[in-house]
Amino acid sequence: MVLPVGEGVVSASLLTGIGMKYSAMGSSVLMLAFVGAMGSSLSRGVITDRECFGRLTRQRVSGVLVARNLALAAVSFHLARTAQTDRGELTA
Repeated sequence: MVLPVGEGVVSASLLTGIGMKYSAMGSSVLMLAFVGAMGSSLSRGVITDRECFGRLTRQRVSGVLVARNLALAAVSFHLARTAQTDRGELTA
């Protein structure tokens, strides 16, 4: 139950721009956790389905999904590094 709530908080923060730096970093952490879980399953030969949004988007875990999540984590990390501070200055 904690994971969906955390995802919701991060999503809402990214959409509203409130706490952008911290929500982008949180997004990076979540993506890397998903990469770890999917990579672990793949390395052990466990065949699993990813069911984001329930059964509407059922998809088999693959190397393509791992690569996509790594790319999303990189984008989130870049956003966290370049997000504006509360004073409106760039932190890069």
